[in-house]
Amino acid sequence: MPKKQGYLNSYHFFLHLCGMLKAGAKVISYLFHPLMVMSYGLIMLLIINPYMFGFSSPMGGDKLILIVWLSSFLLPAFAALMMKFTGLIPSLELSQDRMTRIGPLIVTSIFYLWLARNFYHNPSIPPIFSAYVMGATISLLIAFFINLFKKISLHGVGMGGWLMLTIFMYKYFDFDSFTLRLGADVYQVGLNYWLFLVLILSGIVGTARLILKAHELDEVSIGFLVGVLGQIIALRLLF
Repeated sequence: MPKKQGYLNSYHFFLHLCGMLKAGAKVISYLFHPLMVMSYGLIMLLIINPYMFGFSSPMGGDKLILIVWLSSFLLPAFAALMMKFTGLIPSLELSQDRMTRIGPLIVTSIFYLWLARNFYHNPSIPPIFSAYVMGATISLLIAFFINLFKKISLHGVGMGGWLMLTIFMYKYFDFDSFTLRLGADVYQVGLNYWLFLVLILSGIVGTARLILKAHELDEVSIGFLVGVLGQIIALRLLF
């Protein structure tokens, strides 16, 4: 094979690999959209201990998951879509311009505040999840004020909050493993597996945002720290 042809093949392979990385990064960004992370945190708690929600199995919490998903994802996303159609924001790609985020962040904060207030006064919602919702709301408000001066990663905010929830489980629960039923199979799973999983996912999501050039490293790092800080403040207020 001529040397020139070899260079061309290597170049095309490199371009193909970059395309695959970007496609994967987009999928990761969509799957772990910051508005979806609260629902993931709830599903995690339901899998580990559905009894504290008053359910005998994780499937019993389907209505609660729907309420949280509607309030924390669908309604804010629909509001952002309406802003796009009415010309209030130029694009749904909020990572491109920090000023574009102001309207969606305000609307999302209203939904999160409403959810936090209702869960805080609801005896059927365990304190650990009430604190998580309040922490996510506090993080969102902090992110809003930081966004006035500097763009940060909202994906980082969401993953930082989810990671803090998994860390707090060690102090909140008086057990270090839980029973996982998959069909007829039953497994005993340690809480440390959840921590490892969420930690790895946080790194993957942050890397995906860097691959897509949606953020710089400092923007992802600050966003992650904001997510952690919001949860710490909420835990100090409720516990």
